[in-house]
Amino acid sequence: MTLSAGCRLFAVIGVSVIVWSLLLLPEMTAQDGPKTAPKKAPEAKKLLPPTQYKDFVFLASERPVLIRLHILNEGKPHYEKFFDFFKEFFAQLDHDKDGVLSTEEVKIVPQAQFMQRQLQGQFFFGDQQGRQKVAMTELDTDKNGKASVTEFTDYYRSNNIVQPLIG
Repeated sequence: MTLSAGCRLFAVIGVSVIVWSLLLLPEMTAQDGPKTAPKKAPEAKKLLPPTQYKDFVFLASERPVLIRLHILNEGKPHYEKFFDFFKEFFAQLDHDKDGVLSTEEVKIVPQAQFMQRQLQGQFFFGDQQGRQKVAMTELDTDKNGKASVTEFTDYYRSNNIVQPLIG
């Protein structure tokens, strides 16, 4: 079998490229490999802004039905009353009135489950000495040593505090 001059040239070039790459391969290091971007630290979970409606699914006998309620309280979305309540509560807990809660002020912040029971009208206080306290790490999501109003309300929202629908 005889190869034409073009095929022989192509074969010689191909073999020389393979030999050349094999000879240079031991000289390459891991630093010569493809560059990858450094991994970022995972960000804190961001809460989505509340919606102006509540969705309910009614499981009817034939098919499920989506019921969407647009709830307004004094002409404003229902969640604004919820945030106003927690902003006022935050102001009462902020004894030095600097706009943030210090580590000392966080010691009296009620746990989310306790607050839920209070909002539902269950006023049995139980053993105040034995109740668990909210840790600063739960409130302080940006790790600056202080809890802001946003972090305070996000703590209760992330723990599924149900805002009352009736004002």
